[in-house]
Amino acid sequence: MPPHSRQMLEQMLPQAESLVARGAERIQAQEARVAALEHKGIPTDQSKHLLTIMKQTQELQIEHVMLLRRELAGSP
Repeated sequence: MPPHSRQMLEQMLPQAESLVARGAERIQAQEARVAALEHKGIPTDQSKHLLTIMKQTQELQIEHVMLLRRELAGSP
């Protein structure tokens, strides 16, 4: 597969950064939900599992941003 053009990378990076920012907000909201459930004594197994998946997805998104930045730094 041929590498992406610089123009495509420049378009993809802000979109990827936006996904990371929105992901961080969603993780904070889920953490607050888990805390509220725990405070009420409600079981949180599924909520915590979802939070774990959200954090794993966020890490993948962050890696994608870093990859795009590296590609941009190395492209003419």
